[in-house]
Amino acid sequence: MTHVGGGAMGRRSPLDLPELLQSIISFLTDSTPDLLACALVARRWVYAAQSILFRAPHRTNAGLMRDYPEGVLSTFYDALINFPHLVQYVREFELNAGLLHPSWIQHLCSIPFTRLESVTLCMPAFAEMQNLLVPLVQQQNLQRLALTADTVFSECEPLSTLLPHCPPTTFRHLKLTSPPPFQRDPLSLISMPRLKSFVFTPMGSSGPTLHLALVLNLLDIPTLEALMVQSGRFVSIDWEEIPNTVRALSVDIDHASDCLNLARFRNLRVLRMYFDNLPPLVIFPTLQTITSSQHIDTIVVSFGYQYSSVDKGKCRELDSVLASLPLSGLRIVEIEQWTFWPSNFDISHLFPALSRKNLLRHVYRSHTLFEWWQETVDAL
Repeated sequence: MTHVGGGAMGRRSPLDLPELLQSIISFLTDSTPDLLACALVARRWVYAAQSILFRAPHRTNAGLMRDYPEGVLSTFYDALINFPHLVQYVREFELNAGLLHPSWIQHLCSIPFTRLESVTLCMPAFAEMQNLLVPLVQQQNLQRLALTADTVFSECEPLSTLLPHCPPTTFRHLKLTSPPPFQRDPLSLISMPRLKSFVFTPMGSSGPTLHLALVLNLLDIPTLEALMVQSGRFVSIDWEEIPNTVRALSVDIDHASDCLNLARFRNLRVLRMYFDNLPPLVIFPTLQTITSSQHIDTIVVSFGYQYSSVDKGKCRELDSVLASLPLSGLRIVEIEQWTFWPSNFDISHLFPALSRKNLLRHVYRSHTLFEWWQETVDAL
């Protein structure tokens, strides 16, 4: 035991309390070099520093790459393989399988994780390599899975290869960024009885039309609570296919041709509507379907990337509709921007009615969108 104040009867050092030491070291979370220094300075600091360094190895690698761009890409993955005691600290794991040799994938996926909760996989194009990833999604504590890809699959390979292996009792959150547009042979339903949130965000500027209904029809989700569809014109959405159990809904209405009947969602608490240009006409009748019996407390209107094309007349019309919604529990209306508006621009001029009701908030949210969504879902 360490003492301060002299003599064996001195007071105990605060640094002998693991919880306090962990809290102090946590302030260095965003500084990988400082955490590495802490791990080398004193033995009693090692475990606190290691627990942060290895909580999300991909983020630690990214931090090192900023300062030491050569030779560190696999440093922490090597450490996990060679020093098994470090595995206990890993909670999040990200793997770009398309850039790795199959032997490396096999090594990484065979690590006996014990507390892994979140996995992000950039999928390889071949089913043989996808099979190597199965051990990662079989983790007994897995709660979140994100499947991304640089290409659109010709079949439902990632769904049929990986999702059936996710633990049914703990798996709660699924994100797909490159789902298949077509499947020759029908798949049996993939049951996910406790899935809470589904994020559907196919990337790319071109390609075939993806149908949300086809993906939802492959997933047996009894009570989905949160759905995000960030799609653009390459996703076809049948509004009636969206489960009416959702409590948080984020939809891209930029290219919607039909009004979304929000009255269907009796439990809705958070509503986010995204468009990447002028407010589309469909937004006005969509908002007017909201009823007084609903309990929506947060509405987010996202203007996307555009500033120069903001139509003041439509913004004031939108302001009038939002301010007159029959919602007694509405706490906040966020106007979300993905690029900075001029620093001297006063958004309250565009939304005076919301401003008078003290409901208006202007937020910049681009790289933090999915983090915000995750926090929103966790708070439900």
